[in-house]
Amino acid sequence: MSSFNPFSPPPPTPYLTNLGFGYSIAIALGVLFLLSTLILSSYLCCRTLRHRNNNRHTPRNNTSDGIVLPRVIFVAEDDDDDATRQNDAVTGLDQAVINSYPKFPYVKEGDYDSTCSICLCEYKDSEMLRMMPECRHYFHLCCLDPWLKLNGSCPVCRNSPMPTPLSTPLQEVVPLSQYADARARSIEKVNELRIRGTERMKSFNILSPEDKGMTKQNVNTKLKRWRCAYYFIFIPGALALLLSVAAVSKFLSFKSFLGTESLYSNLNPEVPNRNQNEVLMKTVEMVIHKIEEELDKLRETKQDPSSTPSVFQQGSFLSDILGLLESAATSHQHSEGSNRQTDNFTIHPLVRKKKQSDEPADYFLREEIRKYVRIKPNRLGKQNFMGTNASFTSIGHACFAMKEELEEYMDYDVGEICNDDWKLAQKLMVHGCDPLPRRRCFSRAPKLYNQPFPINESLWKLPDDRNVRWSQYRCKNFLCLASNTTRKGFFKCADCFNLTNHEMPRWISLEADSNQTADFLISDVLGIKPKEIRIGLDFSVGTGTFAARMREFNVTIVSATINFGAPFNEMIALRGLVPLYLTINQRLPFFDNTLDLIHTTRFLDGWIDLVLLEFILYDWDRVLRPGGLLWIDSFFCLKEDLYAYLQAFKMLRYKKHKWVVVPKVDKDDQEMFFSAVLEKPPRQFR
Repeated sequence: MSSFNPFSPPPPTPYLTNLGFGYSIAIALGVLFLLSTLILSSYLCCRTLRHRNNNRHTPRNNTSDGIVLPRVIFVAEDDDDDATRQNDAVTGLDQAVINSYPKFPYVKEGDYDSTCSICLCEYKDSEMLRMMPECRHYFHLCCLDPWLKLNGSCPVCRNSPMPTPLSTPLQEVVPLSQYADARARSIEKVNELRIRGTERMKSFNILSPEDKGMTKQNVNTKLKRWRCAYYFIFIPGALALLLSVAAVSKFLSFKSFLGTESLYSNLNPEVPNRNQNEVLMKTVEMVIHKIEEELDKLRETKQDPSSTPSVFQQGSFLSDILGLLESAATSHQHSEGSNRQTDNFTIHPLVRKKKQSDEPADYFLREEIRKYVRIKPNRLGKQNFMGTNASFTSIGHACFAMKEELEEYMDYDVGEICNDDWKLAQKLMVHGCDPLPRRRCFSRAPKLYNQPFPINESLWKLPDDRNVRWSQYRCKNFLCLASNTTRKGFFKCADCFNLTNHEMPRWISLEADSNQTADFLISDVLGIKPKEIRIGLDFSVGTGTFAARMREFNVTIVSATINFGAPFNEMIALRGLVPLYLTINQRLPFFDNTLDLIHTTRFLDGWIDLVLLEFILYDWDRVLRPGGLLWIDSFFCLKEDLYAYLQAFKMLRYKKHKWVVVPKVDKDDQEMFFSAVLEKPPRQFR
C-alpha cells in the first residue's frame, strides 16, 4: 500500500521527462548538417586550390636556339571511304616545333606590319608575337600557335616551314582546305584552341590588354558565381552552427538538469569534474574557517560593555553566511558520496530510480524555510533539559502542498520589518499550513498606536481606530463595522461590533416575545456547577462578549477566533480580554483535563464534515476535565442532517443538563437550531 510522502518533491511531468530527447534530436541533426556543410565546403576549396596550383606550376614553353624540324603531315585522298578519311586526317605541327619558333615583344618603331593577319587586330606595345622562320611573317602568339596546330604553313604566304622530305605527285597530295567538312571541323578546333590559348596566355602574362580585359570579365563572372555558391553553402552552415550551440547550451544548462529526468542526465554519474569539486570544497572550508575565527573575535567583543549594536548585527550576518556555507558543503558531500557509490557498476538510465531525500529542508528553495525546518543540534553536544539532543521545529503538512504561498510568506529580509501579509498567513492556516514557521523579522504595527482604555471602560466601548491596521479590510474604522450597512466583509457576526444594542443583552436576558429559543443564560449554566467553573475556552466567531460576561462571574475565558473580514482578535485584546488566534484545523494548545468549560457558537454549523466534527469533539474531550461542561450554543443545520449531527454529540456519552431543538424561524422550518449543556463524566482507568 503506497503512502504519500510530503517531504518528497513532486514528480516530474511527462513533458519535462521527454524534453531531453528533444534536445538530443536537435543536437544530432545540427551536428550532422554542420559536418556535411563543412565537408562540402572543404572539397570545393581544395578543388579550387588544386586547379590554381596546376596552372601556377605548369612549365612554360622553353624555346631553344635552333628550330625543331616539324613533322610533315599529309592527308591521303580516299573517295570511297569518308569515315576512314576523317579518322586518319592529321594536320598541323607538334607543340614542341611551334615552341621552337622565335617570339618577341612588339615595339612600335620602324616600318613594320601593325596588324595581325589572323585576328585582324592591331599590335600593341609589349604584346608577344611569334615569327615564322622561313618567310619571317609574324603574328600574335595566341593566334599563330592554334593555327600551326591545324595548318603546317604560314597564314599569309602559305609557305611550309620546311621542304617536303619526299617528292610526292601533286595528284596524291590533297590540301586540307579542299574538304569542306574537314575545314569546318578545323575552324571549330581553331576557336576552341584559341580560347584555351587565351587562358594559358593569362597564366604566362603575355595577353594583350584587350584579351586581358575579356579574360578578366570572364574570370570576374566565374568568381562571382563561385562567391554566390560559397554564400549559399556557408549561410546554412552558420545557421547549423548556431542551432547546435543553442541546443548544447540548453542541454547543458543547470535548469534542465534540475527540471528534467532526461536520458542524458543519468548517462554518466561522474559528469562534474572531481578536481574542480575538490578545489571548490577546499575554498568553502577555508571561508568557513575564516568566518568562525571572525565570530570568535566578535564574541570576545560582545563581552565588552562598550560594544555597539553594529557588532551584534555583524555577528548575526556572519552566522547566517556560515549557515549557508555549511548547508551547501553538506549537500555537496552527500551528492559526492552518492556518486562514489555508483562508480563500481553502471545501471541503465531507464531502470535506475532517482533517490529522493526525506529531509523537509530539501523540498523548499527558500533558504529561511530550509533553516527553520532543519534539525538544530545542541551546541554543547549533549541532551538539554527536555531530554533531546537537538531542536525539532514543525510546520503543517499542507505547507508542502502550498509551496509557492509559503515561500512568498517566508520571503523577507532578516532583521527588517515584515511584509504586511497577515492575510496570506491566515490563508495558509485555514488551508492546513498550521502551524506556520516562525520568522526573523519585526511585525508591522499601527503607525500611531494610542494608549488603550482602562479595563473598566474598555469592555463595553469601541476602541480607538488608530490601534488597528486596516489595510486588509473593507471597513476602515469601528463605526463602519458597528453600523447596520451591508458588505462589511464578513457575515457570520454582522452585529458583533454593536456593543450597546446587540452584544450587551446576550446571555443575560432573553427576548420576551420569543416562546421558543435556543439561548441559555449564563446564570443558569453556572448554577449547574456552583463555584466550580473558573477557566474555560470560547471557540466562536465574535468580539469577546461571552468572555466579558463571564468575567463578571469571576470566570476567565480564552476566546479562540480568526479574523474573518474584521479585526476580531484586535477587538478582543483592546477590550482587555485574551484572544487566541486559532483555526479549527489545529489541535488545542492545552494539556489534558485542564479546562472547566468549553463554549462554542456561530462556528460549528451544518457545513462541517461529520468525521472532522468527531476529531474536534474528541480533542475537546481531551482538554475538558472530568465534571467539566460542554456548552453547545445555537448549532444549526438542515432538518434532514439533524439526526446525524445529534448522534455525533451523543457519541461522547455526556450527561445531559440542557438539550433543546427548535426550528429556525427565517428558513421556514427547513433548518433547525440545537443547543445543549453536557457534563463530561468521570472515566475509570482500565
